Amino acid sequence: MRRALNRNLVMLLASHHEGDVVRTSDFHHIIRRRGGGLIHVMDVLSTMGILLDDRPAVFDTWLESKTEQLPAPIACQIRRWAHVLRHGGPRHNPATSTPPSPTSASRFLP
Repeated sequence: MRRALNRNLVMLLASHHEGDVVRTSDFHHIIRRRGGGLIHVMDVLSTMGILLDDRPAVFDTWLESKTEQLPAPIACQIRRWAHVLRHGGPRHNPATSTPPSPTSASRFLP
């Protein structure tokens, strides 16, 4: 795995110049095709401060595919609702990806 990571980094950084950023969309298909670990490459580039992860969010892509057949006004409202649930809004906190702690549920138990 280390050898593949080194090869992929050499390939990506061979023409890199100071101040340039490396866009994930420019290389993620190549790394996957070569059998490399995309996450490891992204971690190294992020640590170097030159990674720009410009891929669309998986959730947004999924939501778009689920609402594309709906009438435009309904699809727009569903996307807006999902965005508020996921990211929060003026009267709603964003959803958390961490499960609630056992102590927070204890107040509901006898």
